[in-house]
Amino acid sequence: NVEDGFYALTKTVAANTKVMHLMFDAPMKITTVTMTDPRGKTMKVKGPAANQAVKVWEGQLPRLAAGAYKIDWRGMSPDGPAMNGTFGFNVGR
Repeated sequence: NVEDGFYALTKTVAANTKVMHLMFDAPMKITTVTMTDPRGKTMKVKGPAANQAVKVWEGQLPRLAAGAYKIDWRGMSPDGPAMNGTFGFNVGR
């Protein structure tokens, strides 16, 4: 999870994890979320449409293999400025 756009500490999650959450103090319009897997392949994470301002954005994750992952997100704050962030997580065996 990430709050206020700050880098989150790397956590270890189970391989059967199906969703991820981005959490914010104020509603955000998330425009893009991508995930880079342990092999370096980047894919989009599906979630609520970009025209929806949300405090908690829930993305659907594909099947996860063991290893290190990186999440990059971009969005718009309610007053207009573009925002982005990055965080990582590990998948245990």
